[in-house]
Amino acid sequence: MKKTNPIAEQSKRWLVKALIELMQEKPYSSISVKEIADKAQLSRRTFYRNFNIKEDLLTEYANYLFKEYMDALKELTNLNISDLFIVYFKFWNNHLKELKLFKKNHLFYSLMEQINLFISHFNTIPNVKWHDYDNQAEEEYISFYNIGGLWNVLSNWIDHEDRESPEEMSKILTKAISNFSKGL
Repeated sequence: MKKTNPIAEQSKRWLVKALIELMQEKPYSSISVKEIADKAQLSRRTFYRNFNIKEDLLTEYANYLFKEYMDALKELTNLNISDLFIVYFKFWNNHLKELKLFKKNHLFYSLMEQINLFISHFNTIPNVKWHDYDNQAEEEYISFYNIGGLWNVLSNWIDHEDRESPEEMSKILTKAISNFSKGL
């Protein structure tokens, strides 16, 4: 296992936080590495010690989100599909401000691409009992299908000012799955 340097990890977090804060003030495309480093009260050298380019901050942010989401799932017991939807929308509701920034800056899809890299990890959660795959290809296609659908619903949900609660979203999606299953 790779050892992490706590000081480097803290610097990364400060740089990601600085980027998010700057995105509240101006478009992502016009934010420079220097501005990010200055906002984080770090040097450009520190930025380049931890990241190669500004886009690497988006990847790091996605990593933080994924870890936080996985931790939320692991805390639950006997997780069913309805609970999964509730956890999903509660989680993203806690990050709504950042998601809106990503959409405003045309970065929402890039966030999804980063999260897609973690799909194989979802099926390793022991309390998720509803997945049943015959082979690796089937697992991959079904996982991407599910995540893609949820991501598109999330994108639409973010745009609603008077958005439904996580519980209401769970009911809607559970009904959609039930209606779809009736047609099979």
